[in-house]
Amino acid sequence: MFYAYCSAPGCKHIVAFGPDPIEKLNPRFFPAPKFCEKCGAPMISKCPSCGTYRESLSASHCPDCGKAYK
Repeated sequence: MFYAYCSAPGCKHIVAFGPDPIEKLNPRFFPAPKFCEKCGAPMISKCPSCGTYRESLSASHCPDCGKAYK
């Protein structure tokens, strides 16, 4: 499962996306949302340095490149 975060200061809207964990044989992939459904701001789903999808709600640094999430 991956997570997308709203880029608007103060919004704090988070959406989970990615492979459907219930369908293990033929998993469907739910794409990352492009815009926040609450305020309309762009959603952030990847590391700004290397493009790896964000897999943790609590991580402050990318597990692949080590750069801080902004």
